Amino acid sequence: MQIAKSLGAIVRTTVASSETASLAKELGADETILYREQTVPEYIEQFTAERGYDVIFDTIGGPNRPNSLEALAHNALNCPWFGEYAEVGILGYGKEKMWK
Repeated sequence: MQIAKSLGAIVRTTVASSETASLAKELGADETILYREQTVPEYIEQFTAERGYDVIFDTIGGPNRPNSLEALAHNALNCPWFGEYAEVGILGYGKEKMWK
C-alpha cells in the first residue's frame, strides 16, 4: 500500500472490519471496502464505473482468489483479466477452484 502510494497510485483495499479500515487509511489507503458488507460487483461499480481494477495485489489468495480475479479490469471485448494480478500469501491453497 505504501509503495503504491509513493508511486502516485490511488489505493483501495478490502478489509474485514472498521478497525482494519482505520489502520489501512493510516497506512495510506484512499478508500477501504468492507468485503463482508459489499459484493465484488457492488464495489467494482462504485469505484471503477464497472471497468475493474488495473492492478490487484492479493495478500490472501486461496478462497479470496475468485473475487480478486472478478475485480480485474476487462478490455473492450469484455475479456477478463486485462489488468495485472499478483498474489502474495496463500490461505487454504488447493481446496478451492482457481476461478469461477
